[in-house]
Amino acid sequence: AGLGRFGQITARILVGRQIPFTALDSDPDEIDMLRRYGNEVYFGDVTRLDLLHNAGLEHAKVLVLAVDDVDASLKAAELVRHHFPSVTIVARARDRYHAYKLHALGVDQVIRESFESALLSARLTLMQLGVPESTAIDLVRSFRDLDERLLLEQIEHRADVDMLVETNAKGRAELQSLLSEGKP
Repeated sequence: AGLGRFGQITARILVGRQIPFTALDSDPDEIDMLRRYGNEVYFGDVTRLDLLHNAGLEHAKVLVLAVDDVDASLKAAELVRHHFPSVTIVARARDRYHAYKLHALGVDQVIRESFESALLSARLTLMQLGVPESTAIDLVRSFRDLDERLLLEQIEHRADVDMLVETNAKGRAELQSLLSEGKP
């Protein structure tokens, strides 16, 4: 669901592996392109239960929820969790707050759209500053692990700005300690 710049990557890989899928999108140009590749495609709003039924979601293993609109993403996730509980959702999150909300709805596979590319940028920056590649990889991995853990801890406090600030401060201190280990 959602075949823009984010969802297209998964779609292209599935096409390359010859794994059939059904696409849902509200952009007629994306629909026409996918039909040329022989995919089953549905035009419409992913937040409509009738569209999800017509597309055969009850037979799917996975729903890649890659729509750009945060509200539509959350509404679709809620519909799928309620009406198709056996379907795994892999969801795009525009930012940390969107990720909080998706997790709170029971979506476990949440991909923050710029997180991995930002981690790659950090690794390359460290290497350009003279940090050995293996160390840069370890530092970025440590950051990723800590940040993912903090995100999950912060879900329950997502509406409490003071608690978010407090947990962020603790996380920042933990991060500084973690990343400075072994540094001269």
